[in-house]
Amino acid sequence: MKLEISKKLANWIAQSESYQTYIDFNIEESSIARYTIIGKYQDFFISLYSLSIDFIKGKFELDEAKKSIALSRGLELFTSKTKDIFSGINKDEIFLLTSSLRLLSGFSSTSLLIVKNIELDHFKDKDTYEFILSILKRNTIARNPFSKRISEFLYNGDFSIIKELLDAIEEKISEGLNNDIDAYAANTIAKAVLEYFEKNCLWSTLIRIDADINFWERYVSKNIENNIWYFFPSQVEAIGKGIVNSEKSFSMQMPTSAGKTSLCELIIYYHNKKKQSSKIILLAPFRALASELKNSLAKRLIPYGITVKTLYGGSVPTSSEKVSIDESNLLIITPEKMMAIEDVFPDILNDVDLVICDEGHLLDDANRGFDYELFLTRLKIIKGDAIRFIYLSAIVPNIKDVNIWLGGENDSIAYSDFRPTILEYAVVEAYGEKNAAFSLNVNPKSPQPKNYVLYSFLRKEDFQYINPETGRKNTYNFWSSKKSLSAACALKSLSSGAVALFAPTKRDSGVSGLCDELISQIDLKNNYSLNLPDPRDYSDQEYLSLLIEYFSQLFSEEYLLVQCLERGFVFHHGSLPQYAREIVESCVRDEKIKLVVCTTTLAEGVNLPLKTLVVHTTKRQTNQRWHNLTNREIKNLIGRVGRAGKEKSGFIIVPHQEDLQLIHEASENIGIHPVKGYLYRIIEAITEAIRTRGIDLSNQILENQNESFLKLIDSIDSAILDLIGRDVNLSTLDEIASVLVESTFSYTQSSEEQKKLFKELIRLRSDKIKNNISEESLIKVRTSGSNLRFYLNVMENVDLSNEIWLSKVQPLDLTWIDFLFNQLEHFEFINFEVQEEGQYNYIGSIATLKDFVISWIQGMSYGKLSEIYEISIDNCLDVVNDHISYQLANLFSNLIRIREQELAFGESLDESIIYWPLLLQHGFEKTLMLTLHSLGFTDRIGIIALANYIENNYILTSISESSIAELISENLSSILENLAPEIPRLSSLEIEKAANNI
Repeated sequence: MKLEISKKLANWIAQSESYQTYIDFNIEESSIARYTIIGKYQDFFISLYSLSIDFIKGKFELDEAKKSIALSRGLELFTSKTKDIFSGINKDEIFLLTSSLRLLSGFSSTSLLIVKNIELDHFKDKDTYEFILSILKRNTIARNPFSKRISEFLYNGDFSIIKELLDAIEEKISEGLNNDIDAYAANTIAKAVLEYFEKNCLWSTLIRIDADINFWERYVSKNIENNIWYFFPSQVEAIGKGIVNSEKSFSMQMPTSAGKTSLCELIIYYHNKKKQSSKIILLAPFRALASELKNSLAKRLIPYGITVKTLYGGSVPTSSEKVSIDESNLLIITPEKMMAIEDVFPDILNDVDLVICDEGHLLDDANRGFDYELFLTRLKIIKGDAIRFIYLSAIVPNIKDVNIWLGGENDSIAYSDFRPTILEYAVVEAYGEKNAAFSLNVNPKSPQPKNYVLYSFLRKEDFQYINPETGRKNTYNFWSSKKSLSAACALKSLSSGAVALFAPTKRDSGVSGLCDELISQIDLKNNYSLNLPDPRDYSDQEYLSLLIEYFSQLFSEEYLLVQCLERGFVFHHGSLPQYAREIVESCVRDEKIKLVVCTTTLAEGVNLPLKTLVVHTTKRQTNQRWHNLTNREIKNLIGRVGRAGKEKSGFIIVPHQEDLQLIHEASENIGIHPVKGYLYRIIEAITEAIRTRGIDLSNQILENQNESFLKLIDSIDSAILDLIGRDVNLSTLDEIASVLVESTFSYTQSSEEQKKLFKELIRLRSDKIKNNISEESLIKVRTSGSNLRFYLNVMENVDLSNEIWLSKVQPLDLTWIDFLFNQLEHFEFINFEVQEEGQYNYIGSIATLKDFVISWIQGMSYGKLSEIYEISIDNCLDVVNDHISYQLANLFSNLIRIREQELAFGESLDESIIYWPLLLQHGFEKTLMLTLHSLGFTDRIGIIALANYIENNYILTSISESSIAELISENLSSILENLAPEIPRLSSLEIEKAANNI
């Protein structure tokens, strides 16, 4: 039997949901005066209660979850603390009913959230309700005999206990039907909740993987300690199809926030228990994601005895990294770091037999797809059937193609559209006389009750103030520009929970411009006491002061980020240093700050407790033209809202009508672009260039194109070099390379025309390789991690015989730095990337850039660099991120690795030369600082101060990781005490946190 909701009841539910949103957004209730539900509350409640009990009794089909959620949300009106609608109902019991409906619909995290604040003592005289609450709240009660038995079951997995309890409840239902209707209702709910628990608890799922109770005891006990009693439906589906215990490669498409990390924890636990000598790789394409997994998943695995190493950033593999990898069971790593390590230490893959591919849709990402696709291809070739892949993504419509490519089969794939929280979106619409107010049209493309309108979201009267100079009433025209309307929406949303205001770009048309507008509106609110939320009222004031002190020293007191923090909000984008971004992410994650302005960098796999996302625009400017964000980018962005266990729902606000269609399509999975692979993008671009320019395919013509085109050819060369392995006969290179390239995912997705071009390009570039280097040099190129053009350029133009290569250098040795900078003239790609009309962007001459590098290595702050070199802090950040830490560090690293390949027998490069690019990347002048960074210290201010203090106060016989870790552990209190006057308080906290995590 289907659950039918009448049109009138649907309308009332829509109005009740609107009412709840009025409460969330702190809007005057006068706006609901016209609702037909007013005066009909008793009829509304009886209708909801009757249908809810029938649903709980099992009268309706199990696939009616969406309608049962509608009933639950309607009942929430009667749990409101702001208004007693009518007497005669027990709010706590309605909380239980509402929570039970959510649980039975599969929304266990929302169910818990609903009853989180109900005290167990509220039902101490009502055993059945107390028992229900103990299950919903996941908190067993010793005084309740039924709850006590559940506690026993949780730790021993004995299902006979559940059967006994169900039999006892069934008797109570029969008794209640004859004598006590309240007892009947309570026990009916108890039975449904317990049956759901029996079917969906951890034990129920785990014993279907492995029936040995002892195998799972540690896993279950740790999860129970963390208040995790259930798997989500999306996880159960994947587990049932074999994602944990199958020998086949497996792919899973599941929405963001649907339990991917917990699923990975289970997979890793099972694999490690079964194959303790093997090694697992978890590929995390974003540094931010790798960092988050280090602080979440890695810590959760420690109680199981699983050792984890997390690596990201930097292209220079170190011997200490090799040792820590050898000693770990799980390696969390970015694909580019993995490629760099495998080039230098090829045996690193010997024990690897499981690779988990997170954020799999990035297989064709413009920035990360190349290393991702080539590393997976290389593994397929090297390991064959001896390796298993698990591919995870929320947004790959052709995931079946990827699964087959990775060695999976049609039955080793799972799809789920389950989200543990509800996601809604609303468009802002003006209404009333002279557009005096703005409403939110929620789910505008859906019927009631999903669609409803929230009136008076923004009102012009709330932005009115008396001008002290004229004595006249003025109105701040928040609707006059897109930027001001978006900012007003973000501020208004603060009362409902944490808010992210999104823009695709960093500067005036994006994050910076929105921050300036927010500052204007907040200052206006404070100067004239406007009826607007103040972000400081929603922030941790003490922590704000720590952030302000810290970022004032890192940047300057005048920097925009500090100005934002002084008003209670923060921004986040890719130009901030990695450790600064992690501090921002942490304060948002810990709900120290409730408003963040951000680009897509905050959506790069990072889980934050966001209630509302305000989308300023779905367009970004590239090459002076505006382009829509891809639907995959939008889908990934909006999926970050409404985190399980933190919010019952997520809310997307679209301030501008022009963006509505793209948001709707992404939310409904309409037209999501398939993944094709990075090399597919390259072939597509080369095909287009050949067509438009009329280019004939020959190496001479290919190499006579502009730098943009040459970079595409470099990618083809690198693909060949990365895939061919070490033992290759040059005479058969083109045949081998052609076969290997056919192993890429891109090739499987190409048209016949593209495959033909693909193979011809491989043949041409293989000829180029054969005709220009020997078999011995081929290994050297590959090991160096360079592309062919770079290698040939170095061999032709760089003085590799200079005696400085075999010397020991100091980080600030001017002879060494001069030598390196003199080589820049030989590399056109550097000039192409960072120069404009012969001058380095923001800096000017190469001499100035060199001086800037020296100041950076000396440990100078961004604020000081900005002052000395007379550029803005934002431009200073770009110089460090783009020019120094990326372009120059990679160039010099590859140069040094090529020189290392040319060493004569008995020669070696000193570590001071090998590690110099890492000092350049991080802005360090001491190797000890690199050791601290490798140990997990991330804050540059803290690292520099800590290294200087250690060198000045202790006699160091070794700066190995183990020695320094032991020294810090034994002396942490005195170190922190002595550093306190010299560094920001936040830096001290970061040092303490890192030291405790070693």
